[in-house]
Amino acid sequence: MSTDNLLGIAEVANFAGVTKQAVSNWRMRYDHFPRPIQNLQNGPVWDREKVETWIKSFKGEETHVLSFINLKGGVGKTTTAVAVAEMLAQDERKHVLLIDLDPQTNATVTLISEEQWAEMDKEGRTIAQLFEDRLNPNNAPKFDIEKAIARRVSTINDGIARLDLLPSSIRLIDLQDRIPSIAQLDNFTVNPTEILRTGACQRF
Repeated sequence: MSTDNLLGIAEVANFAGVTKQAVSNWRMRYDHFPRPIQNLQNGPVWDREKVETWIKSFKGEETHVLSFINLKGGVGKTTTAVAVAEMLAQDERKHVLLIDLDPQTNATVTLISEEQWAEMDKEGRTIAQLFEDRLNPNNAPKFDIEKAIARRVSTINDGIARLDLLPSSIRLIDLQDRIPSIAQLDNFTVNPTEILRTGACQRF
């Protein structure tokens, strides 16, 4: 096959008019995205015709956000959220990102081990770091969404494909009272919900 018929990830992104990160997201999110014909040292390559056909027919799929919220403890929020996430990923074959916003981290340690959570928390790979970065705008940001997401989580079958987790942190206890002030820091141009959407939810 002529090299003229091959596309690297940068060429795919350029043709689609998106970033390379968007192409990486498509590969993980859509099972029907063309498989690379070869993985070279500098990355995967695709057949130009197959990729162009896919992009031209691609209409995207709406992201659905399910929130489990209750001010009363012990009513089954965590159990329900984890069970729904697992069923959607395993039975319905949906790509699911579970975002744990509870400082108690119960959903987090239900899906990954406490040892893995402790390591991720130590390295700033939790939701707390996302907000901490915005509360300290003079410091270099540490949060990296790709590194913060734990993939193929769950105790079922040693992990469920398509089920990912953005872990929580007990550090949110110290941050949660300050999080509303983020809007003031940004001259009310952004709010905590927007930070979560742009920092985490855009991954899906």
